[in-house]
Amino acid sequence: MNMGRILKKRRRGVTLVEVMVAAVVVLVVVVGIMAYQGACALNARKADVRATACRVGLLLLDDWKTEVGDVILYDPQAELYGPTPAIPFDQFTRINPPPANPPGLTNTFRYYMAAINGCHYFVKLSYYDEPNPTRPDPLRLLNVRVAWDRDDFQTAALSSTYESVSFSKYAYY
Repeated sequence: MNMGRILKKRRRGVTLVEVMVAAVVVLVVVVGIMAYQGACALNARKADVRATACRVGLLLLDDWKTEVGDVILYDPQAELYGPTPAIPFDQFTRINPPPANPPGLTNTFRYYMAAINGCHYFVKLSYYDEPNPTRPDPLRLLNVRVAWDRDDFQTAALSSTYESVSFSKYAYY
């Protein structure tokens, strides 16, 4: 008989302490999963922004290299941002005169702001003529640098926390 009472006491259910411990464990697991998903989404966005910056830089550099004539005549706004743009720019505008000493983008030949998929990119075109002893034409180093704000992709100005990619090619003119 004593044994029957003990079994009945055990079947009454769980205590409040056990419910609270289980709720805390479930909460910790859910918060951890959500934090992981948030970090994955942010890293995917950063990778997408960097890949787009690389595509823009390489496209501009290749297009600039095929320009016939002097490099000073090259204007990507007229060449690429026409009725059927090579990259679907939301906006592509020349900043003239260039901003005073933007971080990492000094000695500007031409400076542009491009908006693609809600992210603002800042593009600097520069060149350097190197003397070439074997040819009468100078060997020209073309450089395209694309920067974006690391913390807020939608900012229309660079802060002190920016990232950039830079591409260079040699060309004869």
